[in-house]
Amino acid sequence: MSLVRSRLLQISRIPVYQVRNAGHGYWNKDFQPGFDIPKTPEEKAAVAKKYNLLPEEYQPHQELHDIGLSMGDYPKVPDVAEVRKDIYYPYDLPTVRQNYGEARSPNMLFLTGEKSDPNYHEVNRWKDWQMFLALFGTVVFMFSGCLVDLKFFPPVAKRHYYNDGMKHYSYEPAE
Repeated sequence: MSLVRSRLLQISRIPVYQVRNAGHGYWNKDFQPGFDIPKTPEEKAAVAKKYNLLPEEYQPHQELHDIGLSMGDYPKVPDVAEVRKDIYYPYDLPTVRQNYGEARSPNMLFLTGEKSDPNYHEVNRWKDWQMFLALFGTVVFMFSGCLVDLKFFPPVAKRHYYNDGMKHYSYEPAE
C-alpha cells in the first residue's frame, strides 16, 4: 500500500509547464504595432517578418495614416469574414478559423461568424416574391371562397298568386 501511495505522490509532484514554440515574439510589446510606418525596404522586411508576411505582401495603412487614424506599422489585410474561409482547412484556432501568428484585419471583431460579411452580395429576390405571392394568393383565394354567398339548393321560381293584389281570405269572423 505504501508503495502505491508513494508512487501516486511522485506522479502528482511532476511539474507541468506550458511551452509554446510557435512565433517569434515573447512579450506583449512584441505583438503591438509600431508607431511609425516603415520607410526603407529593410524596415518593411523587418515589419513583414514581425507579422508573418512576405516583404512583397506587406502594405501599411497609408490612407488611414494620412487622415490621422494611424494604425502604425500594422499591415493592411483584406476584410475576410469567418464564413468566407474554408471550413475544411486545419486551422490552429478552428472556432475563429485563424492560424497562430496570422495578421487579422482591424475590423475582425465585426467579421465573426455571427455578424456581417462585407463580401456578401444580395441575390435576386424575385423567386422569394413569387413564392410569397403564390402562398398569399392561395390563402386569399381560399378565404374569399368562404365569404361569397353561395346557394346550395335548386333554383325555384317566384310564387304565383291568383289575381295579384287581391285579398283572398281574412281572419275576421264571418257575419
